[in-house]
Amino acid sequence: MKKLMLTLSLVVLALGARAQIHEMYIEDFTIEPGTVLEVPVMLHCQTPSRGMQFNLHMCEGLSLDDVTLSDESIELDMNMFYRKTDEGYYTVVAYPSQRVCYDTIPLPVVYVHLEAAQDFKGGILLMTKVRGATLDNKSIKMNDTTTIVSVPEQGAGVTTVPTDATQTVGIDYYTMTGVPTARPDGIAIQVTRYSDGTRASRTVLPRE
Repeated sequence: MKKLMLTLSLVVLALGARAQIHEMYIEDFTIEPGTVLEVPVMLHCQTPSRGMQFNLHMCEGLSLDDVTLSDESIELDMNMFYRKTDEGYYTVVAYPSQRVCYDTIPLPVVYVHLEAAQDFKGGILLMTKVRGATLDNKSIKMNDTTTIVSVPEQGAGVTTVPTDATQTVGIDYYTMTGVPTARPDGIAIQVTRYSDGTRASRTVLPRE
């Protein structure tokens, strides 16, 4: 009986560890071509996080105009910088002036100000190398995420995710930087179009 109780306790602890949420993400959004939109970058880390960073890969027709701290970050006396790398993506970092951490509830940490070109058709934003840090500066690794960016009135780009099963009417592919492409040999974003006008995306692996 003692062995059984010990085993059950270990299982519960293991499930609890796996249930920990460590994520940073940008919700899917719609932007009008020719405009600038302020979009929150959300942090939900069930280990209090002392700062954060990520790489942001833009899609074709969308550019980064600015990055600003959220009210929550300003209240924590956070600092922030961003830079464009030689590879063309942006690295964004927020870090504290004092020994403070972000709360464990979902909250915006920075806002990215995104400008859509006049001919923007929609695409995919990719966030990679997402990290937080504990109070003693141990790394908190988070998963890469993708964001569907759409244009109003059923634009030619990627639109909303369907809530109900509908008939598939077409499939499009985008590179991991959001550029439309034929079915690629490498990892890509597959966007499925449905008969009710909705669309959904998923990452697909290279063909064997």
